[in-house]
Amino acid sequence: MSAYHPEEIFEEQLKKCGVEYFDFYLLHNVYENSFGVYTDPRWDILNYFLRQKERGRIRHLGFSSHARPDTLEKFLDWSGDAMEFCQIQLNCVDWTLQDARAKYELLTARGLPVWVMEPLRGGKLANLPEKDAEKLHALRPGESAASWSFRWLMRLPNVKMVLSGMSDFAQMEDNVRTFSSGAPQTDAEAEVMAGIAEGLKNALPCTRCRYCCDGCPMQLDIPMLIHAYNDLKFSGSMTVPMQMDALPEDKRPSACVACGACAAVCPQKIDIPAAMAEFAGKLASMPSWADMCREREEAARRLREAEKPSVLSALAEDYPLLYLDPDEDSQERYRAVVLRGEDPGKKSLAHYRGHPADRLETLETPMGPVRSVTLGDRGDFERVMRGMMAAKDGPEKAVPESQGAAMMTVFNWRKIHTHLAAFPEDKQNEEFRRFTSVRENYLDMLVVISRGPYSHISAEQAGIPEEEWLDASDTIRRYHELTHVICRRGYPEDIVPVRDELIADAVGLVAAFGRFDGKLERLFLGVQDGRYTGGRLSGYTQEPEALAPAVDAAVRRLEEMLGAPQGGTDPFSLIPRLMEAKLL
Repeated sequence: MSAYHPEEIFEEQLKKCGVEYFDFYLLHNVYENSFGVYTDPRWDILNYFLRQKERGRIRHLGFSSHARPDTLEKFLDWSGDAMEFCQIQLNCVDWTLQDARAKYELLTARGLPVWVMEPLRGGKLANLPEKDAEKLHALRPGESAASWSFRWLMRLPNVKMVLSGMSDFAQMEDNVRTFSSGAPQTDAEAEVMAGIAEGLKNALPCTRCRYCCDGCPMQLDIPMLIHAYNDLKFSGSMTVPMQMDALPEDKRPSACVACGACAAVCPQKIDIPAAMAEFAGKLASMPSWADMCREREEAARRLREAEKPSVLSALAEDYPLLYLDPDEDSQERYRAVVLRGEDPGKKSLAHYRGHPADRLETLETPMGPVRSVTLGDRGDFERVMRGMMAAKDGPEKAVPESQGAAMMTVFNWRKIHTHLAAFPEDKQNEEFRRFTSVRENYLDMLVVISRGPYSHISAEQAGIPEEEWLDASDTIRRYHELTHVICRRGYPEDIVPVRDELIADAVGLVAAFGRFDGKLERLFLGVQDGRYTGGRLSGYTQEPEALAPAVDAAVRRLEEMLGAPQGGTDPFSLIPRLMEAKLL
């Protein structure tokens, strides 16, 4: 599975659009395959966008969907009252062909305004067969075919927005005239449109009686497949392949064994095996939606890499100590650059390898934004860590193998120089003393993360597939370090290292898996049955063996509190409760 980082995408969108907020923001294409991504606690997608809404960066949050009605209902149940509107494919053809009526009625019952995409079905409803166009012209000589479809939508009171693609100014003028008139179709006109829509579909006459399903040895949802086949025959759009990709292979049309049991009981005398064979053939000749998404993702990644400087070069603009090499430069050189703001004298980053997984982002916490850098190369992570600590501990100090992340407080001399530039030269020394008397003016909180297995626990030890474990490790690390930020800012007088590690791990595990996993936590810290077996615990106490029983008991307490699924809870909201629990 790919990793999903909504904060990175959202920040890029704001930057590309040149705005500070979006009036209307949509989660894209909630359907059968994407439902699991949007609801996965590892990515925390909905909570992230709700936080942006609280900050005023999103004024109204909604979603678009090509889902079947049952999946749409499941998403609405999961998201509660978070969604404010929904965009669906809606027109007089899809009213029945894509179950748009059921979707419209569901959204209306839930109080969600409906936005319409594909009101003209890719232009098909604006360019009708000659006999249908003549029928409409006879009824309303001055009206375009497109106007008929728009006025059909005006009959639906919960349609609040219609998105229409226009190729020229004349089409725009026609649309403006139509919507300015505000004249919905009459019942008689809508009946004419329904007849035209049925004729356009040239569909197999399935009534969804489901007699065919009982005897199917493959237990296929034959009515659903026939309606998808009708949809594909009508327009050949990618919506149908997308929906078929969401089905298990043994439930797709290609799974039909052509036994004929279905056709024998079909009241409409449909040759269902022949239809399934033709459907499977059409799908096989089209690119799969999954392949298209992967290609788009890869193209977007290449474009981002081509457009932006490397993560480390962007970071070095604020923290020039990164131009120094911990294998070559002395502690005194680091002190000059970090503590006195001297120019490092070189702008080379040749001592770093760089990695496609490198990522620089600003992460949202209840205590405010925190900058974070994720490094895909372990050697780069260790060099950055050694450099960040070199002024204090010397560049030769090694980074423990089990350490995969750290929260750093870093001098940002660019903030100081930018501030002083606004003052006359003879006033700068005085202003320097005043400005730097407030640490928040020039010190940044920076979370540094290494992409790799969390706490040096292998995927095999964790019992999780390799890529899935790496993605989960990223999430645990991110939430772990941000929890430290929140605790240090919110509870500055209540810092207990081992307990704070337990809390930070607990928040990270809930973020990654939706619940606390005691087995993993014992592996992280190296505690089993009240004994120390070797792990991170020794990094926080000089007597891990003596503390192991209390830590084991604290893990059991966390299992009792958070071992059950947490149902979409914002992981950060657990912190006050965990601080009050007195785990140690």
